[in-house]
Amino acid sequence: MTFSPSPVLRASAVGTVLVALTLAAAGCASTPEVSESTTLAAAQSSVATISAVAAVSAVGEVAALAIAGRQERDAARLVEAAERMLDIRSRERLLPGQSGDPEGPGSLDPAALLLEAEATGTVDAALAERIAAVRGRLPDPTLEAPGRGGGAERGPQRYSASVAGRANRRHELSFDGPAPAVIQVRGSGATNLDVYHFDVNGDRVAAEGGPSDVATVHLYVPFTQTLTLVVRNRGNRSNAYYVITN
Repeated sequence: MTFSPSPVLRASAVGTVLVALTLAAAGCASTPEVSESTTLAAAQSSVATISAVAAVSAVGEVAALAIAGRQERDAARLVEAAERMLDIRSRERLLPGQSGDPEGPGSLDPAALLLEAEATGTVDAALAERIAAVRGRLPDPTLEAPGRGGGAERGPQRYSASVAGRANRRHELSFDGPAPAVIQVRGSGATNLDVYHFDVNGDRVAAEGGPSDVATVHLYVPFTQTLTLVVRNRGNRSNAYYVITN
């Protein structure tokens, strides 16, 4: 039986070698020209290198977990990937993108992973509670609009929905006016989403397309009314998304 160390173990081994080499070099160079501060700086540099290697390795493990979850439509694995990605960002004090996690299709963004898990249709009551707990750890995505007042009549909104491939989905959103409004649609990265906004008279007042599934629209609502948001899925697969308002 052949033992194959995990990426984390390999990263730890590399770090141990780096520390050993650094300390050995510092010990051998015991000449007046090599100060204690130089030795300390070299050791600190090695520690930073070890931390970076371990972080990249941990992200790689999360990516493998997410790939398996997507291929097998395994909601539990996708939720675990979201949990572990949040832990990495918290431990390393990293923002999305800094930890090597990709954006768009195949994203390792925790919010997107949770949406993908729900879209599998295999979430039971226990896993739903776990998803809610992970979602509670996410940064608050509530949007801010310039100026005072305004926004959704019932306050800032954030809820999830999904749209089938090559289909549309409508949402009715009531906003106070006269005041600014901000509406964001943030998908899971599965397909391209376009959004269209219509006022109470049925006139289109805004639209946002592009190659991604994240769209943010800023509007001025002249009077209190219900706007219609239409989310159009340009891809062949379903896409789970958030609707977020100020």
